This record gives sequence, C-alpha cells and structure tokens, in this order.
Amino acid sequence: DFEADRRAMQYEKYEYDAMMDAAHEAFMGQVEETIHEQAQGSARAYLGTYGDAISARIDACLASAVALADSGEYGPAVTSACTAIELTINYLLLRPLVQGAFLSDVWAGILTDAVLNSRAGYRELLPAVAKGWDLDLDAVRLASGAVAWGAFTGQIWPLRRKVVHLGMPVGEAQAWMAIECAEVLLSGLVVPAARRLGMGWPDDPWHS
Repeated sequence: DFEADRRAMQYEKYEYDAMMDAAHEAFMGQVEETIHEQAQGSARAYLGTYGDAISARIDACLASAVALADSGEYGPAVTSACTAIELTINYLLLRPLVQGAFLSDVWAGILTDAVLNSRAGYRELLPAVAKGWDLDLDAVRLASGAVAWGAFTGQIWPLRRKVVHLGMPVGEAQAWMAIECAEVLLSGLVVPAARRLGMGWPDDPWHS
C-alpha cells in the first residue's frame, strides 16, 4: 500500500532526524565541556606561572600601606592600597580569567590591555568577567556592610586620583578603609576564583 509505505518512510525520517538532533546536542555539550576545561587549564597555567610573583608585589604594597597609615602618612597609604587593588584585579583576576575565556594568552593580553587603558577600564570589565565565573561582587563587603567594589570605584579610586593629582589631604579613616578594601577584595574574589580553578591559594603557593 503506497500510503502505508509513505507513512513508514516519514516515520523513519522523523526518527532519524530526532536521533541526529540528540547526537548534535550531545556533541555540542561535549565541546562546551571541553572548552570550559581548557579555559580552566589556561587560567591555572597563568596563575601557576605568575601568581606567586604578583602576590608578593601585592603583599608588599599592603605592608607599605599599613606602615604608612601607622605613621600618619594617609595619602601615600591610600595610593599604596590602590596599587594593591589594581594588581589584584588586573593580574590575579582579569588577565587569567580572560585568558581562560579566549584560550590564548596573546588575545587575552591584547584585550585586557586595551580595556584597562580605556576610560572605562576594569570598572566595566571586572563585573562582566566576575559574572561569567560566578563571582558575586555584591557579596564582598567591608566591615561596615558596604560593598567593597562599590566603595573602591565610588570613593577610594576617586580619592586616590585627588591625592595624586591635586595633593588632597586624606583622613585616617579613609586610609584604613582603602587598606581594608584591598584586603577584602583580595580574599573575597581571588580566593573563590582559585577554588573554582582547583587551586589552594593562599594556603598553598600558586605554583603548586
């Protein structure tokens, strides 16, 4: 019967199409999983190579900021704390995580440098990268309850610019807030990022 044969062939086509769709979805899922694994591997490679040297510079900046604040040099303390924050964001977060997303240190370097040298800089790039790696910027808070990222972009960084370019005097509370912000962003963002990458910093050195 022609009609029965036609229906049988049509059913076989539907079944074949459904099988191919399922195979395609499975294949794409495998590709995405592989890419994610490669992205993590790339980020781990970057931090394993450069993380210890970067962390040492951050620690030195924070130690300098604390010493300056203790001696009443509040303006320089703010600038040292801001340098620690910039190193943290640029080289322990953005560079390795962007490099992981692009699977290429060359493209990561080009993109990161271009964005960081623009007017918006990391103020726009970090929220986007944090979201992509499931890092909650709003959850990282100072002892006062203020969001650390908001305090840095809204208060501390503008203060640093006024100190450097206008010689603006800085109060003791402002200096210690900058130091706290540097410490909180380091522990609240870099530690979770390291855990997502399967790395044990700060308990273990990056290279391990």
